[in-house]
Amino acid sequence: MPCLFRAIDEEESEVARDYIWLSLLTGARKSNVLAMRWDEISWERNEWRIPDTKNDEPAIIPLIERAVEILKSRQRKTNSEWVLPSPSRNSSTGHLADPKKAWKRILKRANLYLWDETPEYHGLISDASAKVNEPKTVDRLFSACLAEAKAKAVKLPAGLMDIRLHDIRRTLGSYQAITGASLPVIGKSLGHKSQQATQIYSRLHLDPVRESMERATDSIFTAGRKTKR
Repeated sequence: MPCLFRAIDEEESEVARDYIWLSLLTGARKSNVLAMRWDEISWERNEWRIPDTKNDEPAIIPLIERAVEILKSRQRKTNSEWVLPSPSRNSSTGHLADPKKAWKRILKRANLYLWDETPEYHGLISDASAKVNEPKTVDRLFSACLAEAKAKAVKLPAGLMDIRLHDIRRTLGSYQAITGASLPVIGKSLGHKSQQATQIYSRLHLDPVRESMERATDSIFTAGRKTKR
């Protein structure tokens, strides 16, 4: 996760970077975050009212402090009706459509950081980098590392390339469960219409309960095994 967060922070597309952070901080669906409008934001209540969701119902998303900071920063830089306006003048919607290219760059950069932190791959990364012509883009460096690994018969670990944008939304739900939030609260946060959609987090929701029980029973048995002097 530190490698991924560092890669997100260093993404050159500011609008794509802010989209990813807002997705993580709100847990909202991709289509809703992309189409976020300024008139949907309540600064007085720090809320985002989504007028239309996948469930054909409006939804109100609480905006935590970090999300508000990103939004205020964006508001100072744009006069668009969209929070995440499209960088393209030929956009059919006016807002960011799909940050797939930026996401691939982020994953590649995160992989490079991850591999570089592993001593056995550090030399390979350096050798590959030395063979890349300027400008040394993330795409070029990543491809060079794969080629260097193949030439040296080094099997690189899978890394982070299989993470999908939708997994950002799941990350919020997962950490809500891990930190003890109830399933109804998680479902409300993610805009689930039925509890069945939230059941995927039930195991994670029980993890802190299990850990608490283990600590308690360990203490019980420790106390029970103490011998009198």
